[in-house]
Amino acid sequence: MRLSEARAVCSELRWRDYDDSLYIAAQKEMISYLVECSPRVSAIQVGMFLLDAEGLALLGGENLFARNIIRFVSQKGYTEGYIGLADSAFAATVAAQQQRRWHIVAPGKDSSFLSSLSVDYLPISLESKDTLYGLGVERMGQLTALPYEEVTKRFEKEGVVAYELASGIDRRRPSLPKIETSYQCYVDMGGPIESLNDTLFVIKSMLERLTCLLKQAGLCAEELTMCFYSDDDLFEERPVRLIRPSNQGKFLLEVLRLSIENRQLEKEFTSLRLIISKTSPELFKQVSMLSGDGTKLESPETRFSSDSFLLLVQKLNTRYGENPLLRPVAIDHYTPERAGAWQPAIGSQSTSLSVAVDYVKASAGNAALVSGLVLKRYAQPRSILVEVHKGQPETFTSEGVLYKIHRITTPECLSGLWWEQPVRKSYYTALVQPSSSNDYLLVMLVYDHECKTWFVEGEYD
Repeated sequence: MRLSEARAVCSELRWRDYDDSLYIAAQKEMISYLVECSPRVSAIQVGMFLLDAEGLALLGGENLFARNIIRFVSQKGYTEGYIGLADSAFAATVAAQQQRRWHIVAPGKDSSFLSSLSVDYLPISLESKDTLYGLGVERMGQLTALPYEEVTKRFEKEGVVAYELASGIDRRRPSLPKIETSYQCYVDMGGPIESLNDTLFVIKSMLERLTCLLKQAGLCAEELTMCFYSDDDLFEERPVRLIRPSNQGKFLLEVLRLSIENRQLEKEFTSLRLIISKTSPELFKQVSMLSGDGTKLESPETRFSSDSFLLLVQKLNTRYGENPLLRPVAIDHYTPERAGAWQPAIGSQSTSLSVAVDYVKASAGNAALVSGLVLKRYAQPRSILVEVHKGQPETFTSEGVLYKIHRITTPECLSGLWWEQPVRKSYYTALVQPSSSNDYLLVMLVYDHECKTWFVEGEYD
């Protein structure tokens, strides 16, 4: 049911977003546990694992193997586990869904086991399943009874996969798991630490060890987490996200110093844990070549990659939150007020469309809307009261302030946008002066013909 309907039934209902990272972390943790039961473990999807079950004849048989796994995962807190054993991975996953604690398919019997089951188990599209039902194919045995060439001709690649799985052919196999290395350091001071210099001295020693390990593994830190303890009690956990992955100790130390200076600790600490919570592969770039006149060839990507500039942006991020430095980007949109967006200046992706920002000026001259300027759009358009003389706006009042219009362009009239809310608007660019100031503003005035109201959409920079 919908959330509003559910809350009408249970007023104390709590909504929690699906946390993808939480389930992935639990999945990785379970893989590291299941290695104790089988040397080869793989994850098919969230909550579903493949284990190598070969050679069980000398280890008590398949029933003992399944019982031991059920007991093992229950001790880890997962009591609703089901196990299926078969020759192929697909038959084993289907057997695990038969609402039994474990279901064992006899060797060589995968095809006969699957033949009586619904085609809904097959990992094919809903459209393909509807087509099979329309043809009277409801069981996997009915699918494998059809000529292989006819199935592949009708369903192409999806039909090949479905036919092979229903026949007990599945090339997926469990593999040796890759256990992720944890990069962290813990230091017990033996007493309270108050001085910033003492704190940075300890952090520097920890970073030297961690960055050495990262470089050996060819990794860079994307996010660091500082955990502060007072007598073994964790009182603050502070994540610090980097604007650019790095494994340079000097840069990382400066970033952590900025974080501590910007938000002081609520009390003194006695121990500290430093964790590299997120990593990424190290990128290697070719050394800049020299042109004929001895000057370095500089690209737009390397122009803002100096450590001093990155530290400046990191300081802004630490003080004002993530992405405080923005830049305008043109967007190919029908209406002028939505033909641009603000994107982070570092690490952002520009629009993939080539936008001709001067198309209005080129086609209509100086009488048209100003092009090439950046509109700082208000969060909500401000409704205004406009005084019109001979069909031309002369003054307007906004939030109790009178503005005199010194110059104004001819309107650009747009209508349509049938796929969204209908639009019929006239757009003006006006040079205005508030009555209480000698300053001038360049604003976008809009007359909405649908609601017969004037608005100010924003100011031009």
